[in-house]
Amino acid sequence: MKYIFTKKCNLTSLLFSYLFLVSNTFIASGVQKNDSINQHRDSIAHHDIVGCGLNIRTIRTTPELNPGLITSFDQAIAGKIAGVQISTNNGSILSGSNILIRGISSLINSSQPLIVVDDIPLESAYTSTNLATIVNPEDIQSISILKDAAANGIYGMRASGGVISITTRKGQSDKLRIIFSSTNAVQQVSKTVDVLRAADFSNLINTQGSDAEKALLGNASTNWSNEIFQTALATDNHIGISGGLAKNIPFRISLGYLNEDGILKTEHLDRMSGSIVINPSFFYNHLNISVNLRGSSNINQIANTNAIGAATAMNPTNLVRSDEAVYTNNFGGYWQSYLPNDVNVTPNSLAPKNPVALLYQNDHNQKSTDYFATIGVDYKLHFFPDLHIYMNYANYHSDLTENKIIPTNSPESFNRSYIENRTEINNIENIQIGFKYYKSLNKHNIFASVNYETNDYQNSYKLNFESKSYNLSAYYSSHGDDWAYLSSLFAQLQYNFDEKYIITVNSRLDGSSRFNMSGRWENAPSVGFTWNATEESFMKDQSINLLKVRVSYGSSGQQPYNNTSTVYNQNLKWEATKTLNYGIDFGLHNNRITGSIDFYNRTTDDLLNYVSVPSG
Repeated sequence: MKYIFTKKCNLTSLLFSYLFLVSNTFIASGVQKNDSINQHRDSIAHHDIVGCGLNIRTIRTTPELNPGLITSFDQAIAGKIAGVQISTNNGSILSGSNILIRGISSLINSSQPLIVVDDIPLESAYTSTNLATIVNPEDIQSISILKDAAANGIYGMRASGGVISITTRKGQSDKLRIIFSSTNAVQQVSKTVDVLRAADFSNLINTQGSDAEKALLGNASTNWSNEIFQTALATDNHIGISGGLAKNIPFRISLGYLNEDGILKTEHLDRMSGSIVINPSFFYNHLNISVNLRGSSNINQIANTNAIGAATAMNPTNLVRSDEAVYTNNFGGYWQSYLPNDVNVTPNSLAPKNPVALLYQNDHNQKSTDYFATIGVDYKLHFFPDLHIYMNYANYHSDLTENKIIPTNSPESFNRSYIENRTEINNIENIQIGFKYYKSLNKHNIFASVNYETNDYQNSYKLNFESKSYNLSAYYSSHGDDWAYLSSLFAQLQYNFDEKYIITVNSRLDGSSRFNMSGRWENAPSVGFTWNATEESFMKDQSINLLKVRVSYGSSGQQPYNNTSTVYNQNLKWEATKTLNYGIDFGLHNNRITGSIDFYNRTTDDLLNYVSVPSG
């Protein structure tokens, strides 16, 4: 059900939408798949001249057309773009997703794509939180997937895993708009792993089991999947206000609140997010400024996902809890297979652990605060309007605190209770300075760009571990004021003749502090050519509305994410991933039928790997 009430006047428009849905979740071997997926359309992007003719796919998200509970951008594009694989790690709502574009390209390094938010690149390897949640889905205008070498060449060596570019909503100064949306969901498991019921299991053991196995049968009838899963409620509320402080100062303010229970008991997600965007223009649009402040606060209760596997293997004739002294004195009242001896009682290490005890005898919580601030300035010269000078500054900061308390009687760590506290702070600072040149002469269009970029990655990590059972206390601290540093010089030239023939040439020189001087710098060149046959005279008045032929070739790479790597091997250098791509985009019968066919060959040389060496 969805109800939308709209009221408009000369100055203000108010949109209120309420969405209630029921979604089913399939659980098998710890894998979760949400049936409700959101998207508007999958089309070839024309968002900027630098993307013209390249292999870029864009999904434009619109809240009114997006039914379902979408808590991160990856859920909006799952299953919608060929070559993009999105899978969850387990049944947890907090586990995040693995995103692969055209498969794996490295042995030890991440094959996750580079996340770019409003032209600012962010790498998941240098963050402690899930980058998929950095932007509230309601604040996203479009999501673009960059696949081929010419498109990825814009971001150089970091783009070997592909690029996901997110464009957020901006303010509009024509009138005040207030948009409120509320999505409320009921989620439940639609199917679990098929196992024997208690009666069938008892019959099997009594028929074919040994006397020792028969003695292990109980009198209960327990469906362990029902004991660990629940019907979960979730609500996602968002309000966005956009308008203009003055004629030339548009703004947008948004606030979101997400409260979601996991289908796995004891799991909970609570998130507050907000953003402020101001994008004024001055001097008759010669000077454009964009200020973007974005932040979120998360309070998570984490469940032990090992309970999913334990529930499939647990004896269905056993009780969940028992009042017998052996269980109340040793296991907190939870039934558990044990081995008695003269000294104490210990759990049977060969038997599955009580899945309900794994959930409730586990106090695991996580708190994180993230903010992302950017400021961009673009100046079109008055005396030479074809030339733009621009500068972008961005700072991403995440602060994560995680606490885990395991009692003595927990089957997770029986008689080895411990308290674990972890604090991690990550900071990424990005600076871009460059020039852009646009020129159009009749049928000839030229775009050129030169850019210098620096990235400073900082990390602070602390871990405190205490085990009262063994009087053990350990403290680990690692401080890295400069965990890694990356400098880049980028140049691009694009020539477009009458929208028929498009040539793009990129060259990006990347230098990383992860390597010694001998292998620090690496060039990532790429070239792409597109023939837009649709604009040819012989294609007029045909049923083919779109026909583009693309070919591209380029290089990218990877660096190690461990500073100690170059200590043991000073000859290390960048991995080199070379990609050759052929593609065809087509649209038939007024674009009622559209599609793309791509062939690519990707080869990675100089693969980095960890190899054990003998001491001394």
